[in-house]
Amino acid sequence: MAYFIGIAEGVNTNYELLPLQVEYFIQLGVKYVVIERSYADSYLYNRFLETGDEKCIEGDVEWSEEMKEALKKVYLLNQNLSAERKIKFIGIDAPNYAGSIIKTLANIFSDKVPPPNIKHFVDSIQLLNQYSSSFFWKNIKTYNETFVTYMNKEVTSNKDEYEKYLGKDFIHLRHIIENEASHLRSDQRNKDMYQNLTRILKTIPIESSLFIFGSAHVGLDYKSSLSSRVNRDSSSPFFKKVIVIDTHYEKSKAFYGGKEIDINKSLLDYKLGKSKLLITQNIKHEGGCGITISKVKDYSELKSLDLRMDYLLIINGGKPLRDLRKKLLIEKD
Repeated sequence: MAYFIGIAEGVNTNYELLPLQVEYFIQLGVKYVVIERSYADSYLYNRFLETGDEKCIEGDVEWSEEMKEALKKVYLLNQNLSAERKIKFIGIDAPNYAGSIIKTLANIFSDKVPPPNIKHFVDSIQLLNQYSSSFFWKNIKTYNETFVTYMNKEVTSNKDEYEKYLGKDFIHLRHIIENEASHLRSDQRNKDMYQNLTRILKTIPIESSLFIFGSAHVGLDYKSSLSSRVNRDSSSPFFKKVIVIDTHYEKSKAFYGGKEIDINKSLLDYKLGKSKLLITQNIKHEGGCGITISKVKDYSELKSLDLRMDYLLIINGGKPLRDLRKKLLIEKD
């Protein structure tokens, strides 16, 4: 089963909820959390979950300090789980900046002596890894297509050497170089993420998974959305086994475009209008910021707008993310 949660990524509260959501869905057999990040990012998250070394998650500029705090809680949760039940992350989006690729490759290459004909590339990566996260954020802010193209050519032309050199870790290098560059083709982003997902899932045991993505990628009848592809594609490991939980925000704030904004409305308001949204009784309510999960009663109007969901998560009083980018920009390289 695939459980999709649609969110507004600029809201702090989503990441306060993440460890609780992971803990809940573990009880439903979830082992993998699929996220709107690159494979390189998720590799670093998983290294942190294995080792507890916070250096693995330094400079994570997209999900900010809140994601780091959430990862620390998932790490503690994993400590109490048996090896076969421990949570792992899978990133299926394109890299947002070169730093995570460099850090991941340096981790994969560490403590291994490369053969002469690939030593130049391995040494270059280790040299680049000496630069700080702030250096990459200031100087190479986005995905660098030229570098990834070169990396792909380098590994492809020396595939046998890299396979022998890395052994079981070669699979991570393969996923990094084959990571579709979704944000360079915005009209194909969901398709690219789906291709990344299916490729990765062919290499690991298929389990029930939790997907946490921006609401634009979530919706069973939105035919180009990621969740719709996962549900309707006959080659999908979750064919017709998708449950969608979307999020609505009341009196909340988010951090987008370098500033805080009010998001008292969600995608549902713009498309449907709250007065027309039919839900049944509240299934669960938590204190604090006012969190409610409701069961959708009538799909008829939602279906006509490509917004069908199974549950609606209502967040009241959500807070904005803390802006880590300002901190990175003032740090010395």
